[in-house]
Amino acid sequence: MGSGSVSLVIARRNGDGTVRYSSFLIDLWQLGLKDSYGSFSLKTKKFDETFDKMMEKLEKNDVCCVIVARLGQKG
Repeated sequence: MGSGSVSLVIARRNGDGTVRYSSFLIDLWQLGLKDSYGSFSLKTKKFDETFDKMMEKLEKNDVCCVIVARLGQKG
């Protein structure tokens, strides 16, 4: 059986080559929100490295949801 944890990552690329993201660790069985962190302006390469490390830490049975928003450029 899984650990009862869900990782939620929400990320969006900024126009200046950086990424803004939030990451949440949610315990579905008892605690609710266990941990959260993020950044408003993280270099894309650093975000990719951070994201890869987050994925490595997940157990096989953990659920991971990744939401990436891509917003069109204004006129």
